[in-house]
Amino acid sequence: MLMELVYATDVDATNIHNWSGLAWYYRKMLDQAGCDVTMIDSSDMPYPFPLKIKKHVINKLGRQLYSPRFNINVSKHYAAHIHEKVAPGSLILSPNTVVIAYLKKNLKKVLYSDATFDSLLKLYPQYSRYTTQCLLEGQAIDQQAILNSDLLLYTSQWAADSAIQHYGADPAKIHLVPFGANLDNLPSYKEVKETISTRLQNEQINLLFLGIDWKRKGGEHALAVMNELNKLGFPATLHVVGVKDLRILENHPHVVNHHFISKATREGQQRLGKLLAASHFLLLPTLADCTPVACSEANAFGVPCLTSDVGGLKSVIKNEVNGHTFTHDHFVKNTVSYIISIMESKAAYEELCYSSYNTYATELNWKSIGHKIVQILKNM
Repeated sequence: MLMELVYATDVDATNIHNWSGLAWYYRKMLDQAGCDVTMIDSSDMPYPFPLKIKKHVINKLGRQLYSPRFNINVSKHYAAHIHEKVAPGSLILSPNTVVIAYLKKNLKKVLYSDATFDSLLKLYPQYSRYTTQCLLEGQAIDQQAILNSDLLLYTSQWAADSAIQHYGADPAKIHLVPFGANLDNLPSYKEVKETISTRLQNEQINLLFLGIDWKRKGGEHALAVMNELNKLGFPATLHVVGVKDLRILENHPHVVNHHFISKATREGQQRLGKLLAASHFLLLPTLADCTPVACSEANAFGVPCLTSDVGGLKSVIKNEVNGHTFTHDHFVKNTVSYIISIMESKAAYEELCYSSYNTYATELNWKSIGHKIVQILKNM
């Protein structure tokens, strides 16, 4: 018998560009796990039009930020809408605290998220720019959602610790569930084996940077790693995806800027797949991140991830298993040393690649994650 559940989110789940594709792949994961899914998203429950105007005006001025997501009345508006749509006793799964917070006790509520409001406020500098009212109500909504949920699925220990320490979440309600790779037509083991073999024969080190926000994702550190490798006599090229025209990348002999590549098209997914397959490492020297899906995507191609140890990354990237995390302050120096040492031993690099793929195949794929979530839900 299929497990019936309601997947509710305040974004458009049909748009693969929303939230790094997670809104789209959540639904796909639940379908593939054999769930009978009723979908409720932003097309079903838009927030009040006056708040759209308020958001546009405040954000346009640039001094402060505003989001209806941090509005208690909006959260109650979502709850009222869901109550009209679903029967008592229904199981509601959502990635958004604003959706979960004020749902009635007669519904089963599961939050599946990569962060708490407080953890975002401490990690992302731009969160301090939200209006005072947003900050107060954002905290209140998370508090209410965490206490109101029957289960809390977090992608990292970092997020779980915040829920426990700041909001008083019951540890018994918490399960750690990572994100999968938000790409279709992922390679088979045979194909990964072939691409690893090709990489081993390539004396040129291909580094891949994936991210729209060059500054927040630590693009300058990625560029510095590539420059230092070349300076030390290790030929390296930095492939950049997601970044529009940027002067520092123009006419650089060792940089290829592929700009934004859309996952919404088959061609775009194929381009991303080819770039990942040819890359020796994914570089993510990020200043602020929760659980970036780029790590799962890289591991799916047997590509190790070299990242900074911020946010929830330590729960995803295990040293010497599927990559390595470094402190951001010493990222360039330590990453260069690590790349040189492991690339000097083809056996060590090959082992790391296979271990990275194995991590994807056993933990960081949506099929395994969907199965894990269904088992957790059955045991509620």
